Amino acid sequence: MKTLPLYSFGFLALSLLLSPLPKDLTADQDWPMWLRDSRGGPLETERQLQDPGIRPENRIWVSEDYIPPARASDGRRAATNLDRPGSGGHASPILANGHIYHYHYRPSGSVFDSVVLERRLEMTQEEAAREAEKFPRSGNLLFGHNRWLVEATDILTAIDARTGETVWQKELGHQGLNYNLFNKSGGGPSPAYHQGKVFVMGTGGQVWAVEADSGEIAWRGHIGQRARQNQQYRQRAVEMGRGPRFREDLLSGFVAAGGVAIVSNHLFHRVEQGEGTDYHYDILSGYVAFDTESGEVLWETSDIGFHRYPVIWENQGEYFLLTDHLFQVSLRNLRTGEPLWEVDFGHRHRFGPTVSEEYALINRSVSREDGSQLSGFRISQEGLEHLWSWDRNEDLVGNALIIGEYGYGIIGQEVRCFDMESGEVIASAHIGSIDSSDGNALLLTYGGWLITVGESNGQGWNFIDPNPEKMAESVRFFPHEFEKGYDVSIMPAIGYGHFFVRTETNIEAYRLDP
Repeated sequence: MKTLPLYSFGFLALSLLLSPLPKDLTADQDWPMWLRDSRGGPLETERQLQDPGIRPENRIWVSEDYIPPARASDGRRAATNLDRPGSGGHASPILANGHIYHYHYRPSGSVFDSVVLERRLEMTQEEAAREAEKFPRSGNLLFGHNRWLVEATDILTAIDARTGETVWQKELGHQGLNYNLFNKSGGGPSPAYHQGKVFVMGTGGQVWAVEADSGEIAWRGHIGQRARQNQQYRQRAVEMGRGPRFREDLLSGFVAAGGVAIVSNHLFHRVEQGEGTDYHYDILSGYVAFDTESGEVLWETSDIGFHRYPVIWENQGEYFLLTDHLFQVSLRNLRTGEPLWEVDFGHRHRFGPTVSEEYALINRSVSREDGSQLSGFRISQEGLEHLWSWDRNEDLVGNALIIGEYGYGIIGQEVRCFDMESGEVIASAHIGSIDSSDGNALLLTYGGWLITVGESNGQGWNFIDPNPEKMAESVRFFPHEFEKGYDVSIMPAIGYGHFFVRTETNIEAYRLDP
């Protein structure tokens, strides 16, 4: 069996001395959901960085317990290296309540996928069961033939943000599906924290609200029709020994604000036959909104969403949902779902629209044939005012950001800064090529800096000054082996001057300033 590095309790105790995290952590510096607040813009309360970077000497802890990798050759091209741990999904860690919260799934049950057994390993269910006993589970890591069990257990873990020690770990349910049999996407819903609870969606479409301090389940529910379908898929997989393959499916998780938690309901997907099994592709989606205290379904719809993370817009003390569809964008009351306005064009991109208090960036799409254009708008509760559009061949790699009067996005091999009123490109910084599907394409801001991945000089992180006058010469690259997803970006969680990031089998914490 693969030998993994061990981290002593002495190291964890030492991290308390090395970490300058304040004793009392306040919510206004948390990173409580994927992309922090679903928009990714800066916060007035965040710590400003002077000399940021991801440096080995500034690593303050490695998580006490291992977490499974995101991508592993578990399915269609089953790996012969049985000592490599199997996948646990593409979720990102979040930072809230003095903890790092992380979701993963673990293949479980007693039925193995017959496609892998018969076509790759040439063995029966009985032979696989005997072989699986030679690979006992190591904490959260699963090895050997256990990787091809068709069912899954959904798991949420709380980690002390100061030390990396596991505070609690909760098995939420055993009705999930092993999403990595196809080895692409799926099973990556990141949790969200709001008002003392952590909200998570599992691989079967079930949802849970978990008490953030104790790990006790406050309430449970599901996303509707798709959850019922997934239970049918699970039952069929158990009966036939044939797990469904998922790609571009259940790629999003919860966002929460104002006492409402919202998640895509992944309603519409297509199923294709191939290689003796079924391949599932997410197509379009609606949303389902839950009351965070009671779990009551406040509203749901099938016709306004896509299969990405919902985007919350805050304006004049109220919260709204900016919905994106291929051919429609709308603004809706977060609690009731009632529309304030709708426009007759959509948003086409792996990430949702980007919004600030005053502006919105939408990859404007009118029809499948015409493609899409990155476009800038002024946004209000009354509607959108179109400001500009770029040419159709100017495609964003990853998400965009709006910081004050400037927009930022990765185009080709550079980060561009452009004026939000005119769309004029003001400055750029070269960062090299990033694969939009499996390069973990993302663009973040924290502490007065832009942060993105880099791969030109090996894997690592770029820090860039967003000041247009300094951008081009400010790029600083720090080598680091982080974990990547497929068709979904695995975000770090950033707060209190610290950087919390997934690696292949752990979460690591770094102090950003020396």
